[in-house]
Amino acid sequence: MKKTIGLLAIIAVFAAPAAIADNVQGSGSQINPALKGKMVKVLGGTFVMGRTVADTPCFFYVESCDNELPAHPVTVSSFYLNSTEVTFKEFDYYTMMMGLPKVSSLDGGKVDLGRGNRPVVNVSWFDAVKYINWLNREKGWPKAYNERTGELIDAAGNPTRDVSRVIGYRLPTEAEWEYAARNRGQDIINTWGNGEPIVSGKPAANIADSQFKAFFNPEYLASRGLDPLPEGYTWEVDDGFSRLAPVGSFPPNELGLYDMSGSVWEWTNDAPRVYTEVPQVNPVGDASDSFRVMRGGSWDNGPGIHLVDRPSVTHDDIYNKGGATGFRLARSIRTSDINE
Repeated sequence: MKKTIGLLAIIAVFAAPAAIADNVQGSGSQINPALKGKMVKVLGGTFVMGRTVADTPCFFYVESCDNELPAHPVTVSSFYLNSTEVTFKEFDYYTMMMGLPKVSSLDGGKVDLGRGNRPVVNVSWFDAVKYINWLNREKGWPKAYNERTGELIDAAGNPTRDVSRVIGYRLPTEAEWEYAARNRGQDIINTWGNGEPIVSGKPAANIADSQFKAFFNPEYLASRGLDPLPEGYTWEVDDGFSRLAPVGSFPPNELGLYDMSGSVWEWTNDAPRVYTEVPQVNPVGDASDSFRVMRGGSWDNGPGIHLVDRPSVTHDDIYNKGGATGFRLARSIRTSDINE
Protein backbone atom coordinates (compact mmCIF):
# COMPACT_ATOMS: atom_id res chain seq x y z
CA MET A 1 0.00 0.00 0.00
CA LYS A 2 1.32 3.44 -0.89
CA LYS A 3 1.53 5.68 2.15
CA THR A 4 -0.01 8.88 0.83
CA ILE A 5 -2.57 11.31 2.16
CA GLY A 6 -5.06 10.32 -0.55
CA LEU A 7 -5.00 6.72 0.58
CA LEU A 8 -5.17 7.69 4.22
CA ALA A 9 -8.32 9.68 3.69
CA ILE A 10 -10.15 7.49 1.22
CA ILE A 11 -9.31 4.15 2.74
CA ALA A 12 -8.98 5.75 6.19
CA VAL A 13 -5.59 4.35 6.48
CA PHE A 14 -7.75 2.89 3.51
CA ALA A 15 -5.51 5.75 5.44
CA ALA A 16 -31.14 19.18 11.66
CA PRO A 17 -32.39 19.90 15.14
CA ALA A 18 -29.35 21.94 15.94
CA ALA A 19 -28.81 25.21 14.12
CA ILE A 20 -25.64 25.43 12.05
CA ALA A 21 -23.06 27.70 13.65
CA ASP A 22 -22.41 31.02 11.92
CA ASN A 23 -18.64 30.69 11.85
CA VAL A 24 -15.71 28.43 12.57
CA GLN A 25 -12.00 28.96 12.78
CA GLY A 26 -10.10 29.63 9.59
CA SER A 27 -10.48 31.80 6.52
CA GLY A 28 -13.76 31.75 4.63
CA SER A 29 -15.58 30.66 7.75
CA GLN A 30 -18.82 32.56 7.14
CA ILE A 31 -21.68 30.43 5.91
CA ASN A 32 -24.64 31.70 3.97
CA PRO A 33 -27.61 31.63 6.40
CA ALA A 34 -29.82 30.58 3.49
CA LEU A 35 -28.02 27.24 3.43
CA LYS A 36 -29.28 26.13 6.83
CA GLY A 37 -31.20 22.91 6.38
CA LYS A 38 -32.10 23.65 2.76
CA MET A 39 -33.38 20.74 0.71
CA VAL A 40 -33.15 21.24 -3.05
CA LYS A 41 -35.89 19.76 -5.21
CA VAL A 42 -34.25 17.87 -8.08
CA LEU A 43 -36.67 17.28 -10.95
CA GLY A 44 -36.47 13.75 -12.27
CA GLY A 45 -35.56 12.65 -15.76
CA THR A 46 -33.56 10.24 -17.86
CA PHE A 47 -29.80 10.57 -18.32
CA VAL A 48 -26.83 8.51 -19.41
CA MET A 49 -25.14 7.25 -16.25
CA GLY A 50 -21.46 6.39 -16.15
CA ARG A 51 -18.38 7.55 -18.04
CA THR A 52 -19.76 9.74 -20.83
CA VAL A 53 -16.73 11.98 -21.42
CA ALA A 54 -14.11 10.16 -23.48
CA ASP A 55 -10.43 9.99 -22.47
CA THR A 56 -11.11 10.90 -18.83
CA PRO A 57 -8.34 9.32 -16.73
CA CYS A 58 -9.20 6.93 -13.94
CA PHE A 59 -9.14 8.06 -10.32
CA PHE A 60 -5.53 8.47 -9.16
CA TYR A 61 -5.21 5.20 -7.23
CA VAL A 62 -7.46 3.03 -9.39
CA GLU A 63 -5.80 0.89 -12.05
CA SER A 64 -9.08 0.32 -13.90
CA CYS A 65 -12.28 2.30 -14.07
CA ASP A 66 -14.29 -0.40 -15.82
CA ASN A 67 -16.92 -0.10 -13.09
CA GLU A 68 -17.94 3.21 -14.72
CA LEU A 69 -18.83 1.41 -17.96
CA PRO A 70 -20.87 0.80 -19.97
CA ALA A 71 -22.63 4.15 -19.87
CA HIS A 72 -26.34 3.39 -19.85
CA PRO A 73 -29.72 5.15 -19.65
CA VAL A 74 -31.15 5.63 -16.17
CA THR A 75 -34.42 7.26 -15.18
CA VAL A 76 -34.76 8.79 -11.72
CA SER A 77 -37.89 10.21 -10.14
CA SER A 78 -37.89 13.69 -8.63
CA PHE A 79 -36.35 13.85 -5.16
CA TYR A 80 -34.91 16.22 -2.57
CA LEU A 81 -31.20 16.50 -1.86
CA ASN A 82 -29.69 18.64 0.87
CA SER A 83 -27.75 21.62 -0.45
CA THR A 84 -24.79 20.81 1.81
CA GLU A 85 -23.25 17.85 3.56
CA VAL A 86 -24.11 17.07 7.19
CA THR A 87 -21.79 19.14 9.39
CA PHE A 88 -19.91 18.46 12.60
CA LYS A 89 -22.26 20.92 14.32
CA GLU A 90 -25.27 18.85 13.35
CA PHE A 91 -23.68 15.48 14.03
CA ASP A 92 -22.23 16.63 17.37
CA TYR A 93 -25.72 17.60 18.50
CA TYR A 94 -26.91 14.10 17.64
CA THR A 95 -24.08 12.40 19.55
CA MET A 96 -24.71 14.68 22.55
CA MET A 97 -28.43 13.88 22.57
CA MET A 98 -27.72 10.16 22.25
CA GLY A 99 -24.97 10.11 24.85
CA LEU A 100 -22.40 8.98 22.28
CA PRO A 101 -18.77 10.10 22.06
CA LYS A 102 -17.99 12.77 19.51
CA VAL A 103 -16.56 11.52 16.25
CA SER A 104 -12.94 12.42 15.63
CA SER A 105 -11.98 15.45 13.57
CA LEU A 106 -8.50 14.05 12.86
CA ASP A 107 -7.45 12.78 9.46
CA GLY A 108 -5.38 9.63 8.94
CA GLY A 109 -2.20 11.57 9.62
CA LYS A 110 -3.59 12.87 12.96
CA VAL A 111 -4.06 16.40 11.59
CA ASP A 112 -7.08 18.22 13.08
CA LEU A 113 -9.50 19.20 10.32
CA GLY A 114 -11.70 21.45 12.48
CA ARG A 115 -15.38 21.07 13.40
CA GLY A 116 -18.36 23.49 13.38
CA ASN A 117 -19.62 24.10 9.86
CA ARG A 118 -17.16 21.71 8.30
CA PRO A 119 -18.64 18.48 6.95
CA VAL A 120 -18.56 15.69 9.48
CA VAL A 121 -15.95 13.03 8.68
CA ASN A 122 -14.82 9.75 10.23
CA VAL A 123 -18.30 8.30 9.92
CA SER A 124 -19.04 4.83 8.60
CA TRP A 125 -22.07 4.06 6.44
CA PHE A 126 -23.89 2.67 9.46
CA ASP A 127 -22.98 5.77 11.49
CA ALA A 128 -24.70 7.81 8.78
CA VAL A 129 -27.88 5.72 8.68
CA LYS A 130 -28.18 5.68 12.47
CA TYR A 131 -28.01 9.49 12.41
CA ILE A 132 -30.68 9.51 9.69
CA ASN A 133 -32.98 7.23 11.69
CA TRP A 134 -32.57 9.48 14.74
CA LEU A 135 -33.27 12.59 12.68
CA ASN A 136 -36.40 11.01 11.22
CA ARG A 137 -37.61 10.17 14.72
CA GLU A 138 -37.04 13.81 15.75
CA LYS A 139 -39.24 14.84 12.80
CA GLY A 140 -41.94 12.34 13.71
CA TRP A 141 -41.18 10.13 10.71
CA PRO A 142 -40.54 6.38 10.60
CA LYS A 143 -37.05 4.94 10.39
CA ALA A 144 -35.55 4.71 6.92
CA TYR A 145 -33.15 1.85 7.62
CA ASN A 146 -32.90 -1.47 9.38
CA GLU A 147 -29.80 -0.77 11.46
CA ARG A 148 -28.84 -4.44 11.58
CA THR A 149 -29.14 -5.37 7.89
CA GLY A 150 -28.74 -1.96 6.23
CA GLU A 151 -31.95 -2.43 4.25
CA LEU A 152 -34.22 0.47 3.38
CA ILE A 153 -37.59 0.06 5.09
CA ASP A 154 -41.05 1.44 4.46
CA ALA A 155 -43.37 3.03 7.01
CA ALA A 156 -44.41 -0.41 8.29
CA GLY A 157 -40.80 -1.43 8.80
CA ASN A 158 -40.74 -3.82 5.85
CA PRO A 159 -37.65 -4.07 3.62
CA THR A 160 -37.98 -2.25 0.31
CA ARG A 161 -35.87 -1.29 -2.70
CA ASP A 162 -38.47 1.27 -3.74
CA VAL A 163 -37.20 4.60 -2.38
CA SER A 164 -40.62 6.19 -2.87
CA ARG A 165 -41.87 4.01 0.02
CA VAL A 166 -39.32 5.50 2.43
CA ILE A 167 -41.04 8.34 4.27
CA GLY A 168 -38.27 10.52 5.67
CA TYR A 169 -34.61 11.29 5.17
CA ARG A 170 -32.28 8.70 3.68
CA LEU A 171 -29.04 8.58 1.75
CA PRO A 172 -29.25 9.33 -1.97
CA THR A 173 -29.05 6.38 -4.31
CA GLU A 174 -25.96 6.30 -6.47
CA ALA A 175 -28.04 7.19 -9.53
CA GLU A 176 -29.69 10.14 -7.75
CA TRP A 177 -26.32 11.41 -6.56
CA GLU A 178 -24.72 11.32 -10.02
CA TYR A 179 -27.80 12.79 -11.72
CA ALA A 180 -27.85 15.75 -9.33
CA ALA A 181 -24.07 16.26 -9.30
CA ARG A 182 -24.02 16.39 -13.09
CA ASN A 183 -26.75 19.05 -13.16
CA ARG A 184 -29.45 16.55 -14.14
CA GLY A 185 -27.16 14.42 -16.25
CA GLN A 186 -24.98 16.84 -18.21
CA ASP A 187 -21.76 15.53 -19.77
CA ILE A 188 -19.41 17.09 -17.24
CA ILE A 189 -16.43 15.63 -15.39
CA ASN A 190 -16.70 17.79 -12.25
CA THR A 191 -19.28 20.23 -10.96
CA TRP A 192 -17.44 23.19 -12.49
CA GLY A 193 -17.20 21.51 -15.91
CA ASN A 194 -14.38 19.78 -17.73
CA GLY A 195 -11.39 22.04 -17.12
CA GLU A 196 -9.52 23.67 -14.26
CA PRO A 197 -11.45 24.14 -10.97
CA ILE A 198 -12.12 27.84 -11.52
CA VAL A 199 -15.49 29.61 -11.74
CA SER A 200 -15.57 33.32 -12.60
CA GLY A 201 -11.88 33.56 -11.76
CA LYS A 202 -12.31 32.03 -8.30
CA PRO A 203 -11.63 28.52 -6.88
CA ALA A 204 -14.51 26.16 -7.55
CA ALA A 205 -14.04 23.49 -4.89
CA ASN A 206 -12.24 22.29 -1.76
CA ILE A 207 -9.58 20.07 -3.31
CA ALA A 208 -5.89 19.19 -3.09
CA ASP A 209 -4.36 22.48 -4.19
CA SER A 210 -1.21 24.56 -3.74
CA GLN A 211 -1.93 25.13 -0.02
CA PHE A 212 -2.45 21.39 0.44
CA LYS A 213 0.85 20.74 -1.34
CA ALA A 214 2.68 23.28 0.83
CA PHE A 215 1.22 21.88 4.06
CA PHE A 216 1.88 18.25 3.16
CA ASN A 217 5.41 18.95 1.98
CA PRO A 218 8.02 16.17 1.68
CA GLU A 219 9.62 17.02 5.04
CA TYR A 220 6.28 16.98 6.86
CA LEU A 221 5.28 13.66 5.31
CA ALA A 222 8.69 12.10 5.98
CA SER A 223 8.39 13.07 9.64
CA ARG A 224 5.26 10.91 9.78
CA GLY A 225 6.70 8.02 7.79
CA LEU A 226 4.76 8.88 4.64
CA ASP A 227 5.95 9.00 1.06
CA PRO A 228 5.99 12.32 -0.85
CA LEU A 229 2.91 13.22 -2.88
CA PRO A 230 3.10 11.77 -6.40
CA GLU A 231 3.93 14.13 -9.26
CA GLY A 232 0.80 15.85 -10.54
CA TYR A 233 -1.24 14.92 -7.47
CA THR A 234 -2.47 18.47 -6.75
CA TRP A 235 -4.26 21.16 -8.72
CA GLU A 236 -2.17 24.27 -9.39
CA VAL A 237 -4.77 26.57 -7.83
CA ASP A 238 -5.33 27.95 -4.33
CA ASP A 239 -8.74 27.21 -2.83
CA GLY A 240 -7.94 29.12 0.37
CA PHE A 241 -7.77 26.03 2.60
CA SER A 242 -4.91 23.61 3.19
CA ARG A 243 -7.38 21.04 4.48
CA LEU A 244 -11.14 20.73 4.98
CA ALA A 245 -13.28 23.82 4.28
CA PRO A 246 -16.67 24.75 5.81
CA VAL A 247 -19.66 23.65 3.75
CA GLY A 248 -20.90 26.17 1.20
CA SER A 249 -17.53 27.92 0.85
CA PHE A 250 -17.53 27.53 -2.93
CA PRO A 251 -20.08 28.14 -5.71
CA PRO A 252 -22.95 25.66 -5.98
CA ASN A 253 -23.78 23.78 -9.15
CA GLU A 254 -26.68 24.82 -11.36
CA LEU A 255 -29.18 23.10 -9.06
CA GLY A 256 -27.97 24.91 -5.94
CA LEU A 257 -25.99 21.98 -4.52
CA TYR A 258 -22.69 22.74 -2.81
CA ASP A 259 -19.49 20.68 -2.64
CA MET A 260 -20.53 17.84 -4.94
CA SER A 261 -16.93 17.79 -6.19
CA GLY A 262 -14.22 17.75 -3.52
CA SER A 263 -14.85 18.48 0.19
CA VAL A 264 -15.59 14.91 1.37
CA TRP A 265 -16.40 11.60 -0.25
CA GLU A 266 -20.13 11.08 0.29
CA TRP A 267 -21.73 7.78 1.21
CA THR A 268 -24.56 6.76 -1.08
CA ASN A 269 -27.34 4.36 -0.18
CA ASP A 270 -26.14 1.73 -2.60
CA ALA A 271 -23.99 -1.33 -2.77
CA PRO A 272 -21.97 -1.40 -6.01
CA ARG A 273 -24.10 -2.28 -9.02
CA VAL A 274 -22.55 -3.93 -12.08
CA TYR A 275 -23.31 -1.68 -15.04
CA THR A 276 -24.91 -3.10 -18.19
CA GLU A 277 -26.43 -1.41 -21.22
CA VAL A 278 -29.94 -2.29 -20.03
CA PRO A 279 -31.97 0.86 -19.18
CA GLN A 280 -32.67 1.26 -15.45
CA VAL A 281 -35.43 3.01 -13.51
CA ASN A 282 -34.59 4.18 -9.98
CA PRO A 283 -31.93 1.50 -9.48
CA VAL A 284 -31.02 0.59 -5.89
CA GLY A 285 -28.10 -1.64 -4.92
CA ASP A 286 -28.47 -4.94 -3.08
CA ALA A 287 -28.43 -4.19 0.67
CA SER A 288 -27.08 -7.65 1.47
CA ASP A 289 -23.74 -6.66 -0.06
CA SER A 290 -21.33 -5.49 2.64
CA PHE A 291 -19.88 -2.75 0.40
CA ARG A 292 -21.28 0.72 -0.25
CA VAL A 293 -20.37 3.26 -2.94
CA MET A 294 -18.92 6.67 -2.16
CA ARG A 295 -19.04 9.59 -4.58
CA GLY A 296 -17.57 13.04 -5.20
CA GLY A 297 -13.89 13.08 -4.21
CA SER A 298 -12.49 15.05 -1.30
CA TRP A 299 -10.34 17.87 0.01
CA ASP A 300 -7.22 15.75 -0.42
CA ASN A 301 -7.82 14.70 -4.04
CA GLY A 302 -6.47 16.51 -7.07
CA PRO A 303 -7.00 16.23 -10.85
CA GLY A 304 -7.82 12.53 -10.59
CA ILE A 305 -11.33 13.05 -9.17
CA HIS A 306 -14.46 12.89 -11.32
CA LEU A 307 -18.17 12.80 -10.63
CA VAL A 308 -18.44 9.29 -12.09
CA ASP A 309 -15.75 7.81 -9.80
CA ARG A 310 -17.41 5.11 -7.69
CA PRO A 311 -15.07 3.54 -5.15
CA SER A 312 -16.80 1.08 -2.83
CA VAL A 313 -15.73 0.05 0.65
CA THR A 314 -17.22 -2.02 3.45
CA HIS A 315 -19.96 -0.12 5.19
CA ASP A 316 -18.99 -0.44 8.86
CA ASP A 317 -15.29 -1.26 9.03
CA ILE A 318 -13.28 1.02 11.33
CA TYR A 319 -10.85 1.59 8.46
CA ASN A 320 -13.60 3.21 6.43
CA LYS A 321 -14.28 5.99 8.92
CA GLY A 322 -11.91 8.21 6.99
CA GLY A 323 -10.90 11.83 7.46
CA ALA A 324 -12.45 12.54 4.07
CA THR A 325 -15.67 10.51 4.31
CA GLY A 326 -19.04 12.13 5.07
CA PHE A 327 -22.61 12.22 3.73
CA ARG A 328 -25.62 14.36 2.83
CA LEU A 329 -29.36 13.80 3.19
CA ALA A 330 -31.88 12.89 0.52
CA ARG A 331 -35.62 12.40 0.64
CA SER A 332 -38.20 11.08 -1.82
CA ILE A 333 -40.89 13.48 -3.02
CA ARG A 334 -44.27 12.29 -1.82
CA THR A 335 -47.74 13.26 -3.00
CA SER A 336 -48.10 15.76 -0.16
CA ASP A 337 -44.93 17.53 -1.38
CA ILE A 338 -46.02 18.09 -4.98
CA ASN A 339 -47.25 21.66 -4.46
CA GLU A 340 -44.30 22.79 -2.34
